[in-house]
Amino acid sequence: MRGRSLTGRNYHAAFILAFTLLIICSAQLKVVATGDYLRTETGKEHEVYAFNQPRGPNQLIVYTSEYGERTGTNPWGAEAIVKNGKVVELRHGFLAQDSDSPIPEEGFVLSGHGTAKEWLTSSLEKGISVELIQKGRTKVGVLVSGYNLNWYNQMGLDAPDWAFFQEMKNLVQLIRNQGYKVVTVSDKDLEQAYKPEETLDRKVFTNLEEIKTLILPNTRRLSQEEVRNLKRYVGSGGTLLAIMQASFRDTSDKKVENGDYQLGDLLGITYDSFSWKQGKHSYIGKDKDHEIWQGIDSMVKNERGWAMVNSPSSDGRVLGVWYDSDKEASHSSDKNAAIVEGTRTLYIGEQLLAPENFENEETRKLLGKMVSYLYDMNPSAGGRVTVETDTSQEQTEKGKTNQKSKGFFDPVMLAGVGAVAIIAGYIFMS
Repeated sequence: MRGRSLTGRNYHAAFILAFTLLIICSAQLKVVATGDYLRTETGKEHEVYAFNQPRGPNQLIVYTSEYGERTGTNPWGAEAIVKNGKVVELRHGFLAQDSDSPIPEEGFVLSGHGTAKEWLTSSLEKGISVELIQKGRTKVGVLVSGYNLNWYNQMGLDAPDWAFFQEMKNLVQLIRNQGYKVVTVSDKDLEQAYKPEETLDRKVFTNLEEIKTLILPNTRRLSQEEVRNLKRYVGSGGTLLAIMQASFRDTSDKKVENGDYQLGDLLGITYDSFSWKQGKHSYIGKDKDHEIWQGIDSMVKNERGWAMVNSPSSDGRVLGVWYDSDKEASHSSDKNAAIVEGTRTLYIGEQLLAPENFENEETRKLLGKMVSYLYDMNPSAGGRVTVETDTSQEQTEKGKTNQKSKGFFDPVMLAGVGAVAIIAGYIFMS
């Protein structure tokens, strides 16, 4: 399939636009991270310092099963084990057996030191209900990858089957129509997400701590740093929607993980084959009752008929399966997974944002349900969580992070942000 590549005068004009956008934005953008917090049934509240990291002085840490089987903490704090929204055990510390708490699969552990310990022991008791309130994560992020743009460019950006810009516009439209605020994430944003401020190559334009659900829109190419940070992002409370070839190759389009998905363990899938045969994979059918299928036909048409054929791993829960045009199953049940729920992730094996697929109303509804399901997911237990947006003009200095820049003309910054700014300018202004 042939298409027009982003070259010559078109590319030059687009880069001028990107450069202008960078000049306008570079002096204005800063990253602000605000904390999540806990609220008891009696109305007592305390800020959460972080998820799944070693506990420090006066910090309240939330440990989920993503961290491991136990918290690994010392006796100088207090811990509350929470299952299904209720405290089932309170450990006051001082004794070795009161530390290093087991982390339940269906809950989490609250671990406090110093002032956070005092709050835990004075505010919580066995049987009390606690709720995690999310203030920091209020946005839906889209990874607009320069690595992936290069791949699409090689395939033909404007070819009907490789309509990169239209797919991005479809996704932004979908998210906005659901009432969510959408932000773009660049490769550099993701690669530098957890680096110390003083080691950054350039300013971070989008902070992962602001993003509740991150979407990988057929992001075939990912760097090793991106893969590591995506796993850390999910382990720290974020949720992930991966579409079609997400994480299938590295930045040079080479196979990784023996040809399987780099995020396969997180997504709950293993790769079997790719198919684009007429009459095959014509429908995605409901496999289990689940929120994503509420109000949607039990079979959704896959107009394009492409499919990544995958098997679910032991950690994957199949929610949708492939059917051919005769509405018979495309494959045996062990390798017929079309939609899979993993560790706070959803994966779908076709690019439903492609124009011919996105025209279908049921397809748009299914994608929208997947986004909203992930957005509403509780990062501590896979359940529900309240989301509050801070509308006040004042921000406390605590939790405010202003990333340093090595200067606007840093070549690494231009290389990393230039492609994303080109795409973002096209998507948001056209």
